[in-house]
Amino acid sequence: MWIVQRLTTHLQRYERWAMRRYVKRLNAFLLPRTNVQQRSIKKLRIQTFGTSSCNDQWITSAIGRWGVEDLELVVDNSSWCYDFRLLDKCENVRLKRLVLSNCYHHDAPKSLTFQRLTALTLCKECSHISHVCCYILRNCVQLVDLSLKYSGHNRDSLHIRVPKSKLKNLQLDNCNVGQVYLTSLPCLEAFACRGQPIELHYGEVPRLRHGFRHR
Repeated sequence: MWIVQRLTTHLQRYERWAMRRYVKRLNAFLLPRTNVQQRSIKKLRIQTFGTSSCNDQWITSAIGRWGVEDLELVVDNSSWCYDFRLLDKCENVRLKRLVLSNCYHHDAPKSLTFQRLTALTLCKECSHISHVCCYILRNCVQLVDLSLKYSGHNRDSLHIRVPKSKLKNLQLDNCNVGQVYLTSLPCLEAFACRGQPIELHYGEVPRLRHGFRHR
């Protein structure tokens, strides 16, 4: 038993050291001094393992200062969420593609930055998937690709009725959904569902060419 305890102590110490190094390096990369030459970052992935005082600064700097176009944000072991409205006053925002894992903010679609997205992926979103999906589509009018992964609970029913949506591609990947109602998505061309079997209902989807599911 004492060996296990000793190893645990060493591992915890190493984790703290690794996290300090991670924070230090990310600070140097995303939060440099103001006299550092301006650079462009097209694609960035940030993974955090809890709430950090630097999280908001990292994301705001990455999107608002460095002009990241493709961002993946993964949050483990925490319920922290970034408020994208913090970016509304930034002038260098070029974000088009966004992946959020375990960190979707319910007010995100109110953000101008969020509304300009063309591709969005939500992972591990536990809220009512139908409400989240429709709220996003009604506010993010430029959105063309939407993917939901490992989301939903209690075999939710997904109802989508957004006549003004420009969405072309919709994907559900291992979501806890029992029924899908594509009531009104006039621009939808492709729909894919992987994981549990679902009951699928079509409405006004005149451009839909591919509707299928993989198990």
